[in-house]
Amino acid sequence: MVKLIKDKVLQMEKKKVILNYFIIGLILLVVILIGFTYAYWNVSIKQTGENIVNTACLEVAMEQEGTPISLGTTFPIEDTEGEKLQPFQFTIHNKCDDNANYQINLESMSKNGENVIEEENRLNPKYLKFKLNEVGKSGKVGLLTGEKGTDTTKVDKTIKDAYESHKLMSGYLAPNEEKNFEFRLWMDGETTIENADAMDKTFLSKISVISTYLSEDKIVPTVELALSVCDGTITAQATATAFKGRSISKYEYQIDNNEWQNGSTNETFKFSSQTEGNHTVKVRVTDNMNKVSEEVSKEINYSEPTSVNLLGKDLSLVTQGNGLYKVSHCDVTDTVDDEGFSHEEYRFAGVNYKDNNTSYVHNYVNFNEEIWRIIGLVNVKTEAGKYEQRLKIVRTDGVGNQKNFGSYYWDTSNNDWTTSKLKAMLNSSYYNSTSGDCYTNSSTATQCDFNSESGTLPKGLDETAQGMVDDGVTWNLGGTATYTSATNGLVTNWYNYERGTTVPSSHQTEWTKVNDRTNHKGVGLIYPSDYGYATNGGSKGREDCFKTALYNWDTESYQTNCANNDWLKPSSSYLWTITPLSGGSYSAFGVSSLGYVNNNFYVYHSSVVWPVVYLKSNIQISDGEGTFEKPYNLVSGAG
Repeated sequence: MVKLIKDKVLQMEKKKVILNYFIIGLILLVVILIGFTYAYWNVSIKQTGENIVNTACLEVAMEQEGTPISLGTTFPIEDTEGEKLQPFQFTIHNKCDDNANYQINLESMSKNGENVIEEENRLNPKYLKFKLNEVGKSGKVGLLTGEKGTDTTKVDKTIKDAYESHKLMSGYLAPNEEKNFEFRLWMDGETTIENADAMDKTFLSKISVISTYLSEDKIVPTVELALSVCDGTITAQATATAFKGRSISKYEYQIDNNEWQNGSTNETFKFSSQTEGNHTVKVRVTDNMNKVSEEVSKEINYSEPTSVNLLGKDLSLVTQGNGLYKVSHCDVTDTVDDEGFSHEEYRFAGVNYKDNNTSYVHNYVNFNEEIWRIIGLVNVKTEAGKYEQRLKIVRTDGVGNQKNFGSYYWDTSNNDWTTSKLKAMLNSSYYNSTSGDCYTNSSTATQCDFNSESGTLPKGLDETAQGMVDDGVTWNLGGTATYTSATNGLVTNWYNYERGTTVPSSHQTEWTKVNDRTNHKGVGLIYPSDYGYATNGGSKGREDCFKTALYNWDTESYQTNCANNDWLKPSSSYLWTITPLSGGSYSAFGVSSLGYVNNNFYVYHSSVVWPVVYLKSNIQISDGEGTFEKPYNLVSGAG
């Protein structure tokens, strides 16, 4: 077995968790210990004649590449940050003409050289997260072990002075095949000062690789399992690998030791209507040679939250009336497989203060020395291409004595947001608090001054506000041409359209900093789905509103209950959204003051504009109550 040393000392000091990585010695030990001290081959040949066995070529080499992991001094971090850490890269190479299987383990050590790490001084691995993946493949983040369910399997120890070993990955190597891997290890971001058993502890581990000869007729497929849960439905996502020249013919799934379910050739299987609590899911696969994999199991806990920590502020969730709602996206068509995508968002819904000053939604926040409104904590794609959650806020009209933002053309010719005149104005003169071109009532530019206290327009963003805006977020620019019925115009349909790729010919499907570094400052508009999710439903309830197309929210009781209990409904005129009509190149969608969503006007028509921004991940709510009189206050935290 080839072994590499990773020396990690994890310490918690006062209210900080400090992770010190000892590079000295690591490089030397890696060089010294690349070998086969514990490697073994099982070769069994039975026949009536003479046995000739040559094991000279039965060799698996591990070769280190690149720079070893160096974390320096850090704190417990979120998975999205852990995945950005510099990985340790290594290669496993089968140098002989026989098939080999391999198993990569992480073994926890009780000694650091000659120094014994007593049991009471060892850090429990349940506080560690890891990611091991083949180069070029996404891989999965796993919890090493612990109370929240294990993402690894305990296996026999093979290294002297190891006190436990966890299997991270296994697979096969064909003759003369090599595989390249990346390994990352970090402290779970949920570790806090309250975790006393993580205080002043040490963790030392070694990666070991075990390789065993295996005749081809004994090779079975391998499978990995990932689980997610949304509104009581547990989704199993299997990733299977068949030996070269073979294919997977059947997937089977099981939950809580009930009967196995035939998943046919589906890599995804759903267990619906599950109760709250812990559940164990298993998967096994069969290849076209009728070889069956080992069963792989994983645990997941399902519970419905009653509160959420919204950027440092604990808020109760509601299921009716005004307040913060959980919004589930269990079947979002284009993002369910994207890395980091959360099935749950948290959005404010209900009545405006100006419509009912005794019972309204408390989502007011101080930003840019003004009062803005919090749309919610929503899924966004970052500049790195992974999904995270960000606070989304909007500057609405009709807030106290604040100046209204005004009405403008969306563009003067077409509905591609990336080239629109409105986007340019929001991300230049408004963002920078200067004067610049704008289009209010004609296709001829006039000057709009966002740097005058005495003018009719509000001031643009100040330096503090600019520092809070996340300009690396992807804005989705998908649209639709059909939206008027209950089969294509529901708020859930809109959420999918916005994240889709249906756009007018030659138009962009996303607006990102990567594609627009000059004019991407991160100021946009609301989506139609933002409007749809902002209603409390009145006496009908949200679910009833969600079963009706937004196009029809001006009819019968839907206007009374859905539209009039939606804080994002404009009080007059027509409110622009960022979403284009995909059936033509000249229209964009908007929200009418009557409560419906439509593409009534061409982009060269003047309509109300409410600027929208996403805030950086390090922004926290420091205090406040979210009321009109006592809005939330924001501060920049670490990161």
